[in-house]
Amino acid sequence: MELSVPVKHEGKKLYTEVEIDYSQKWLQVHQRAIASAYRNAPYFEYYWPFFEGIYSKNHTSLFDMNFDFLTLCLKLFQIEKNISFTNSYIKEYEGVFDMRNRIIPKKSQIDNPKLGRITYKQVFGRNFVNNMSIIDLLFCEGNNAKNVINM
Repeated sequence: MELSVPVKHEGKKLYTEVEIDYSQKWLQVHQRAIASAYRNAPYFEYYWPFFEGIYSKNHTSLFDMNFDFLTLCLKLFQIEKNISFTNSYIKEYEGVFDMRNRIIPKKSQIDNPKLGRITYKQVFGRNFVNNMSIIDLLFCEGNNAKNVINM
């Protein structure tokens, strides 16, 4: 299931200035699709309110919404990281663990030695489905999700 957030197209803008388009009913589609797919997952009832809370904020910018999802996931995985922002793209960072080009959503991660080995029990059937989302892992594994990632 691919879910995307529609944005207003008003010429070139910085990512931090891209506005979410609420004229489309994407919010209801997201909430219904996630609930329909995961309501039988063992940890759905526990974790869904966290995500639903972010959806209910009606963010103006895509950046703000994505940042809220990122900070929520870091909190749920008990990962303490200082996040810093830049005003321009920096091709290479010195002394920083840079993951920008390691995980590409539209590209299969099977070739990635670490990510290709991660498996856990899912709600969709007997065979493990690769390249699902962080909510798939949380809703299916709960507090054990961090251990699955650290395998």
